[in-house]
Amino acid sequence: MAFTYLYKRRIGSWGLVARVTLDVQSMDEAPREGRRIDDSRVWWLPPQQIAATDEKWMALGLGLVVGQLDALREGADALLVRVEDWYVPMLTDYQEEVAAALSSSA
Repeated sequence: MAFTYLYKRRIGSWGLVARVTLDVQSMDEAPREGRRIDDSRVWWLPPQQIAATDEKWMALGLGLVVGQLDALREGADALLVRVEDWYVPMLTDYQEEVAAALSSSA
């Protein structure tokens, strides 16, 4: 199941906007590619050409909700969260920490 989440946060006279598109699918066996979240049966793939700091923050955010993600497995051996797109439309809105907020909100 694929979905897009738009993160908006107003901070005084300015704010942050970012968008993440995820595809979540149950699998009969653990995927060869991807990164495992802690010791769970949840794996994830970052989008191509993501900055290393964004990847670390995204991993942190996914780790915060790994229990909720694990519930989506529905008896399957593994769950794969593929981050298909990570977009910050205005560079002035860019903050690395938003990658964690997006991941834990989506």
